[in-house]
Amino acid sequence: APPRPAGGARVYLSGGGQAEAAAKDSHARAGGWEKYGRPARRAMTWTPSRVVITGGAGCLGSHLADRFLADGADVVCVDNLITGRRRNIAHLDGNPRFTFQNDNVSGPWRVDGEVDAILHFASLASPVDYQRYPIETLEVGTLGTLNALRMA
Repeated sequence: APPRPAGGARVYLSGGGQAEAAAKDSHARAGGWEKYGRPARRAMTWTPSRVVITGGAGCLGSHLADRFLADGADVVCVDNLITGRRRNIAHLDGNPRFTFQNDNVSGPWRVDGEVDAILHFASLASPVDYQRYPIETLEVGTLGTLNALRMA
């Protein structure tokens, strides 16, 4: 296994931001990164041994859970299922390295034990949901983020 950073150092799984995303998109349309000698999907250089994914029963969170489990990490999925779906993570039931925790990250919540990484993907992600749950949308974006940062 690759060495883990000491002292709670933060590890960014991919660099870039909007500029790199735009460059990747334009390169993808022009034939992909492969023609420049770079693989289309880079492997992570560091895999945490235990990761928390808020919004882990949503579309993005459930795919992240799959990826981290495939890379050997233990995954704690925290979701209140307001828009996330249990069926997105049903295939992970029975996996000893996967834990589902039904909690609202906008309120008090905790994960026992050491955690190497927290990925905050809890969000109501559609205009229909924004209109149906306006207060909850604001709370998860503010209080949920603050609570995830406190966990870190």
